[in-house]
Amino acid sequence: MDRAGWCPRTYSYNNRADTTHLTMNKGRIVTRAAFDIGSGKTKMLVADVDTTLGTLAHLHLSVDASVPFKSDVLASGDARELSDGVIRRGLGVLRDLADCATRCGAVPPHAGIATDVFRGARNGEDFVSRVRREAGIDARIVSQEEEAAVGFLTAVALGGAGSGADGRRMLAWDSGGGSYQLSSLVGDDGAADAPPVVRASVGPWGSSGAWCALIERVRGLRFERQTANPVRRAEAERLVALIRDDLARTPVEPWVGELGAAPSAQIVGFGGESCIFRVVEQLSGKTVQTRDDVQVALEKMLDKSDEEIVALGIHDEVRT
Repeated sequence: MDRAGWCPRTYSYNNRADTTHLTMNKGRIVTRAAFDIGSGKTKMLVADVDTTLGTLAHLHLSVDASVPFKSDVLASGDARELSDGVIRRGLGVLRDLADCATRCGAVPPHAGIATDVFRGARNGEDFVSRVRREAGIDARIVSQEEEAAVGFLTAVALGGAGSGADGRRMLAWDSGGGSYQLSSLVGDDGAADAPPVVRASVGPWGSSGAWCALIERVRGLRFERQTANPVRRAEAERLVALIRDDLARTPVEPWVGELGAAPSAQIVGFGGESCIFRVVEQLSGKTVQTRDDVQVALEKMLDKSDEEIVALGIHDEVRT
């Protein structure tokens, strides 16, 4: 039976089932579920975990659902709170996913992390406490540095870096709804048994933040989660200038530029449907992307209505 078929269809889910074998080494295998409660996406992974080796033996199910936590908080203005509506929706999604994990054979406790939006929302901790009580997920709010470490491990899985040496040549770029994290591995080459350490350079910009900035700081309107389209060229240029100016005041560790410029570096970018890497992929079909590819993609989206952007082949969530 297709395990993805057990998942509820109340929400818009993207899922993959029984597709990936990550290691053939076998120790003590336990089926586990892990949750990433993000600013715009809530994700669940169900996999067989080798508790002896600390590796994934078999991936059963990867599911994500759209819950607009970040844009909801931004729309609350100075209150900086999650609304009752998004709380109900988020808890409903997480309960459904936890039930799906149980049906897939996942053994509690289910682990979960909550990221950027819950660090900033006044009632973020209250929401995560309800997740623990009502959905049975052992969730906690993580720091941006911890989020970067998780992102790096994701990049290793996506990019196939199987050793510490490869990891030190990899730059992971996690483009989220509420923030971004750049991370890589640093360690002592002379100490084989030294645990690897993930270093991170982090910042506040994400797709939801850029959407809000376009509405409020470029157009001078109140952000109410309204569509930003069509976006005129002058507006896009003002937004880019605003983001660049803000990033110029955000400390960036020297290793980021050094590693990014290294000929042997492997840069792995990832994020949700609204991140720039995914948008460029949908418009160009390219998974290996350059700055020119990004510019061409942005040009294609200028002066387009929501319907025209969807007609280009862009996922419906990205139209705003």
